Amino acid sequence: MDELEIFMAVVEERGFSAAAARLDTTRASVSRRVKALEQRLGTRLLQRTTRNIQLTEAGVDLALRIAIRWTSDSPGLVKN
Repeated sequence: MDELEIFMAVVEERGFSAAAARLDTTRASVSRRVKALEQRLGTRLLQRTTRNIQLTEAGVDLALRIAIRWTSDSPGLVKN
């Protein structure tokens, strides 16, 4: 599973724990992979607090680009 899929799972599930459960992995693994993606892109994608996450402007932009790519790659299908 690539970092973009993991990032989108966090966005869709609105949290690291729920994304980890959906992906059948650990919260720590999901967090590490998102952090690696942020470092590779040189920008923060998620604003984290102890209770929730919020997408940054860059995070919103990336999530929209991924969603558009996934829907254009598979017309009529949404990637899960």
